[in-house]
Amino acid sequence: MNFSSIRELIIKISAIILLLILSTVFILYTISYRLCFSAAEKIPAFSSVMQIRFLIFGISEDTISGKFWFYSSTGSEIAVVERSWSGSSLYIDFASASFSGKTLQFPANIHTNAANWNVSERGHHLSKYYLKEDGCDLYRFSSKEQNQAVARLARYALRPDWAGKSQSVGGSKHRFRQRVNLAGCESGVYYSVITDSYGNISLIRE
Repeated sequence: MNFSSIRELIIKISAIILLLILSTVFILYTISYRLCFSAAEKIPAFSSVMQIRFLIFGISEDTISGKFWFYSSTGSEIAVVERSWSGSSLYIDFASASFSGKTLQFPANIHTNAANWNVSERGHHLSKYYLKEDGCDLYRFSSKEQNQAVARLARYALRPDWAGKSQSVGGSKHRFRQRVNLAGCESGVYYSVITDSYGNISLIRE
């Protein structure tokens, strides 16, 4: 077998391996997508869940600082984030999964206007505070099956795109992102972020 034949064989084998990898990824993606419909059916509809409460300490031309509390649907505190960011205004990006008539919101990250406007892989990532192996602490239900269903929807909503980056604002019918602008929030005043199972996000001054 000459060098040309060997090279041709290597190219063919590489093409077959690549095709198998892409086919496997597509099958896994399709299975994950289809399972989200049955997962959403297991979750009861709900309204007015306070996911986040926050307080802005101060804002300057290049720095903003604040404290954020994260809560479960039962009202228990999950985590507290207190820090400063480079920038003059803050945003919270929410990853959403919408299936079987329900839309669940998952806070993805907090970032400032110093980050790229349309891409949200930057900033302080939030899923590490609430997404667990056995469920999602943001939404806690009575059964293990329901908690696992929420976790499945959360992973689908938060999953990076094909390039390994976080999904941009916007998206598709079943998986999309929304951005809450905190630029109008005053220092020293408490605010709450309220969500429901219909895809609504409300910013409330307390």
